[in-house]
Parts: sequence; C-alpha cells; structure tokens
Amino acid sequence: MRRAYLRTETTLDFFADAIATRANPRIGALLRAADSLARQNNLQFERGGKKFVVAVADQVEVELELEIGDDGNSLEIEINW
Repeated sequence: MRRAYLRTETTLDFFADAIATRANPRIGALLRAADSLARQNNLQFERGGKKFVVAVADQVEVELELEIGDDGNSLEIEINW
C-alpha cells in the first residue's frame, strides 16, 4: 500500500509541477489543489468567500483516465478515501 501511495504522490507532484506552464486559470486552480494534496495531505478551497480544508486519509485510491480522440482529449482524476 505504501508503494501505491508513493506512486500517487509522484503523480500529483507531476501535475503540481505543471502549474507554472498552464495559461488556463481553471487548470491552474485544479493543479494547485493536486499540489495541496501531495504536500499537505489536505485539500483547501474557497466557495462563497469561505475557506474549506478537507483532511485526506494517509491511504487513498487513485484512478486516472486519459481519453485521446479526434474530437478532443480529457484527463479524469478520481481520488477516494
């Protein structure tokens, strides 16, 4: 299980490293959330002027789905704990 966690952390670090290379603000916000998960073991966000912090378990399940097609590409990341 530890190896799976480290693999997840590596994946999240990859997305966090990409923050500075993206011009789209929405993508940047999502990547900052991934960075928060990798570095602080929590997810921080604001809604309606209120700040929220959600603790993340030490062990998580991560599913990545990448779809590449003629009509566009998508990346879906699902994290469960």
